[in-house]
Amino acid sequence: MVLNGSTYYLMYDQIGSLRTVTDASGTIVKKIDLDSFGNILSDSNPSFTIPFGFAGGLHDRNTNIVRFGARDYDPSIGKWTAKDPIDFLGGDTNLYGYVLNDPVNLFDSLGLLWFKPKDAPDLFGRKKSWLEPGSPASLFFEKYIPAMYETAYFHDWLVDTLINWGVPDLLANYPTMAFAFEVAFITNFLGPGLTSKPNPNICK
Repeated sequence: MVLNGSTYYLMYDQIGSLRTVTDASGTIVKKIDLDSFGNILSDSNPSFTIPFGFAGGLHDRNTNIVRFGARDYDPSIGKWTAKDPIDFLGGDTNLYGYVLNDPVNLFDSLGLLWFKPKDAPDLFGRKKSWLEPGSPASLFFEKYIPAMYETAYFHDWLVDTLINWGVPDLLANYPTMAFAFEVAFITNFLGPGLTSKPNPNICK
């Protein structure tokens, strides 16, 4: 980052929270300590203002609110200040809840929690393939990549439909993955998501 002609380097933690700022020589000019929900515990240099805050959001030092894409987050209560725009498709029954109360491992940079709902069945992948539902790789996609759980739901329904129409499995499966992701992403971003869930069975 270049500020007033000087170069600074920003260091973040595992969820994208800004923790340390150094100058070009490596000297620490700002160090921030946060609790799990983003409350600032200490700031070594408050006068050195920078907008980047908890989990990669934009921090307003006057209100202590953090801005993420579609919503504002209040660290003092560990919740969003508005309901999830995609409603229960965000994966939480609490529409104001922040990342299923697991801020150490999860983050929501858009304010739209498009991850696997708690206790929901594993969907991403196919049995007897290199990526089986419930495998570590499958769970990573569902838990950490936005819209991927919804992608799996839509993709399984699409593959079932194409196979029932006589399309060979090889053509029905892999070539449609990118399209399924686009549909899931756009549907969730522009509206309340897929309100009528398909019921895939062949791909399980």
